[in-house]
Amino acid sequence: MAEAVLRRATELFGWATEPMYAEPDPATGIREAAGRINQLYADGSMPCVANAVTLSGAPEPVLAGAREMSRIWVEGMEAVARRAGRDADSARNAAQDAFVRIEGALVYARVFGDSAPYERALGGLGELLLP
Repeated sequence: MAEAVLRRATELFGWATEPMYAEPDPATGIREAAGRINQLYADGSMPCVANAVTLSGAPEPVLAGAREMSRIWVEGMEAVARRAGRDADSARNAAQDAFVRIEGALVYARVFGDSAPYERALGGLGELLLP
């Protein structure tokens, strides 16, 4: 069942990150993608899919699905950062930092019942990715 959830989540993250590739203006693409990501996470009230299904002891196919979903998201952020003018290393680091900040904020929201860090992380996505 976890593999089916991850397949669907991977499709949804493809849709969510599409503006980062397709929108001619990187800042606009980031804002549109952030809005879509926010829809997926219901304003920060939904838990992180990758975190939920990869708890201790998850089988390799589940871990592989979580990696694929996360790869799509990180690569979308990296691509828009490169299009905005960052060099390859800087774009990759910014994308990784953005992923960690948003995912960590989702965990925080679930544990503390406070989505403010999630809202700041998602709202600051442009600041993280743009040079």
